[in-house]
Parts: sequence; C-alpha cells; structure tokens
Amino acid sequence: MHAGISDWRYCVGCGVALLTALLWCSSTLGADTQTWRHSLSYLHGKDYQLGASHRQLLTYEVAANGSVGDLFGFIDFSEDLNGANKGRYEWYGELSPRWRFWTSDDNAAPWRHLYLAGNLERGRKWHNQPAVREVEANLIGIGTDWSVPGFRFLRSNVYWRDTRTVSAISGQSLRAGETVQITLSWALPFSIDDQHFLFDGFFDWADNEGKANNWILAAPQLKWDLCQQLGARAGRCYLGIEQQYWKNKTAVDGVRENVTQLLLKWHF
Repeated sequence: MHAGISDWRYCVGCGVALLTALLWCSSTLGADTQTWRHSLSYLHGKDYQLGASHRQLLTYEVAANGSVGDLFGFIDFSEDLNGANKGRYEWYGELSPRWRFWTSDDNAAPWRHLYLAGNLERGRKWHNQPAVREVEANLIGIGTDWSVPGFRFLRSNVYWRDTRTVSAISGQSLRAGETVQITLSWALPFSIDDQHFLFDGFFDWADNEGKANNWILAAPQLKWDLCQQLGARAGRCYLGIEQQYWKNKTAVDGVRENVTQLLLKWHF
C-alpha cells in the first residue's frame, strides 16, 4: 500500500472521529444545546440475496441535532434464519457527524445550512465462522439541509468515499478503491383522518470503486404511529414496513435485492 494513500485514509478516519468528539463535547460542556434521540428497531424479512434468504435484525440508532451540527449513528445485528449458516450473526454500523460552517440569512433560500460531513462504516461477521464480508470505509464531504414544506427534514451529502476492504458474501474479493457517493435522507410526517404516519428513509448512490461496480441502496420506511392510537405519547412507537432495494448488492454486478421487511420501532 502506498504511504500517501494510507495517510489519506488515516486522516479521513481521524477527522470523522474528531467531528464526532466535538459535537459530543459541545453538548457535555454546555457550549451548545443538543437534542439527543435513541431508538430500537426490529426487522424481519425474506428473499434477501447473497447468504441466507430469511433474516431478522435488531437496530440501535442515535441522533443529535444542535446549533453546531448534527450526528447520526446506527448499528445492526442480524441473524440468518435459514440456509447452511442458520443461526449465524453479523454486525454493521455507521457513524455520521456533520459540523455546520455556514447558515443562510435568506429565509426564501432552498437550503438552510452547509456542513462538513463525515461517515465511518464498519462491519463484520462472527459467531465462530470465517468472516465472509468485511467493510471498512471512510467518507468525507459537504452536506446541506433543504427547505421543503411538510418535511421534518430533507438532507443531502456528497462524499469522497474510500473503502479499504470489501469481501463479498459470495466469496468474491473486491479491491479497495476511492469514488464519489451521494446520500439523501428524509422524514415526512402526514395524517389520514386521525391516523398519523411517518415516511422516512435514505438513498445512497456510489460510483465504480476499484474493481467494484457502482451500486444503489435505498431503504424507505412507512410507519404508523401505534403509541398515539394506544393513548400513549405520540411518536414513541411505530409499526410499519421497510422496503430495501439494493442494486449490485455489496458491489457484486447483477445482484439485485428488493425485500419488504416488517418493522417495529421504539423511541426512548
């Protein structure tokens, strides 16, 4: 590995970690008022591609928002429910801090803020089995918030993506490389009569990276506010579905996944 490339990867990873630390300290030391939110989600689906076709997942998410920026992170724990590796587990997580460096003074502008945005991706199989997919990627770029009526938020980030190692579940080894990634995320609440819903999710697109193919991953969620109907605090728990669409899954050419997953989500 060339020293220059290694140094670049190290600097990006350290930069994202530093952004996270600054956001955390601004809240802890009272320099900024941060709003922290935590949630747990359970997902269950069939017809996955690559590996077991039947899986269940538990996801922990944390999000923070304040005057200095925002932060989103999650970690997935999934279990294979069929196939040769039934009972095998894996984990995958991301940490995405954004530090605000510009705010628009024009209330009519389509965007509100600009951010220095970072993202760390890590994932690995375990459960006494050889690792069949490892992910270690560092991303750095620019993000913004868009002003769109009705949306709780609409965010976009353009990253320079550097993937250090990716081993496909199929056994195909993909060379590490660098490329461009675009990420969109949104949340749109709406009501039908006295029933309250939330349509949210994310969309990722990444160009070719080394020998890896370009790929698209989208995961929109449609959720019904279950707690509000039960007389509990609105927005505390949801029942719904997540539709996961993945073109060229794990950058394997021609592998396309389109899975409907049952979703239960609890905010605390």
